[in-house]
Amino acid sequence: MFNFSFGEIFVITLVGLIVIGPERLPETARFLGHLIGRVRRQVNSVRADIHREMQLEDMKNIHREFSDAARGADKVFQSAARGVSEEARKIESGVLGGQDSSPERKTDSESDDKTTEKQ
Repeated sequence: MFNFSFGEIFVITLVGLIVIGPERLPETARFLGHLIGRVRRQVNSVRADIHREMQLEDMKNIHREFSDAARGADKVFQSAARGVSEEARKIESGVLGGQDSSPERKTDSESDDKTTEKQ
């Protein structure tokens, strides 16, 4: 977090010793150490929260992309299903329409009559 060299730490300690005095310096150093520890924990907590929010936002974007792709695929499948249904209706109407107009079509009763005559 802070990059202090040995010389800088020595100067800070010397100034602290002169300003605060030798009796209160250990207590003050302990207090500053706890304060710096709390600040570091808070900074790490904020970093973790920001990282979590970024991941959540990424997941939302991925979910949105997959949802859009699924909707697009669903539209394609529905369109293909409609096309297949229409073709099936055309084929069915062509087959049924062709059988009704065919002169060679025999009913079941006619073919039964001819088989009974042969016997």
